Amino acid sequence: MKSVKIAGVLLLVLMVCTLRASIPLALEKAIKQKQVKFSAVGKGQVAGLNQSAHYGKCVEVCLQNLTNKPLTVTLESGLMMIPDDPGVQNMLVTQKSVFALAPNASQKKTVYAMCSEHSDVSPRRGTLFGKLFISDSNLIKMAWFIARHQFQDEDGQSAVWCVAAKNHPSTINCRDCVRTKLLRNFISKLPGIPNAAHAEQTGNSTTRTVDTHKTVFHFGFTLDYRRQVSLILYDAGGNIVSKLIDNRWLDKGSYNSNYNITTETALNGRYFVQLVMDGRELFQRELLMGQAVHSTQEE
Repeated sequence: MKSVKIAGVLLLVLMVCTLRASIPLALEKAIKQKQVKFSAVGKGQVAGLNQSAHYGKCVEVCLQNLTNKPLTVTLESGLMMIPDDPGVQNMLVTQKSVFALAPNASQKKTVYAMCSEHSDVSPRRGTLFGKLFISDSNLIKMAWFIARHQFQDEDGQSAVWCVAAKNHPSTINCRDCVRTKLLRNFISKLPGIPNAAHAEQTGNSTTRTVDTHKTVFHFGFTLDYRRQVSLILYDAGGNIVSKLIDNRWLDKGSYNSNYNITTETALNGRYFVQLVMDGRELFQRELLMGQAVHSTQEE
């Protein structure tokens, strides 16, 4: 009888210990309590997978258990990963990840994240991230929204840049009009975002007819070998006007093209064009729209 009681007590202790180990612990709390060490590294762009360095599963996170007990640690949407290089964009976590850490062991996971500072460069392969902080409430809500709707792509990325810079929701222009409406309506309800009264409305309300303007933009560059290329046009406020080339793999050769841009207002005045190859910004050039523009970049 005594041995049965002892066995029962041991079983109860084991159940309690297992229960404690299974209770998830938020990563920022685990770091503060010095139970876990955090580090991360950029994955860059992967040939053949059309993976962007700006968004998607673009950061590999490593958590090290500093205790002699098992831990379950959650990396929540809305946390911001800070690069060691101040010229690289902070990365917003856009989907929750759970790490099951054995005692004194490490675990690595590639996580979903998005750039949050369009004026800085995207993380390259090997970019180090050593710190975390909790984002402001708008970016946290945006990260949750992206995770819920699985907008882990260029549309979600443009929304994060819009919210981070507190730009007008009309800067969101997806290929899918349903996505555009969904993102614009969500962002317009966030505090501190400019009023989106002219944005298209859903439901039973009517849709405003918008006059559009077409601008032809001429640009040229040369590739010495196959590369993944982005060519982005920004306005003077740093807002994306158009993604002329969006993370496309292009073969070796010269590219000298006209790009048609359709906007609600005429493109006049000061703009910037940014050329990115393999996740690395080659240059950002100022230009005046309304004039013929021709630029050629050879590496």
